[in-house]
Amino acid sequence: MVDDDKRRTILARRAEGQSLREIARGVGVSLAVVHGEVKAAENAPEQQ
Repeated sequence: MVDDDKRRTILARRAEGQSLREIARGVGVSLAVVHGEVKAAENAPEQQ
């Protein structure tokens, strides 16, 4: 589980086209955490 600031950073970096590994190194979390957060965001229903 990551805090909201890290989650926003992960998703913003992914939107910029960074690889999961680059994001993990830059944010200071594991590759598995980044993968999980990106996957969760992709599967989340659109916010209205």
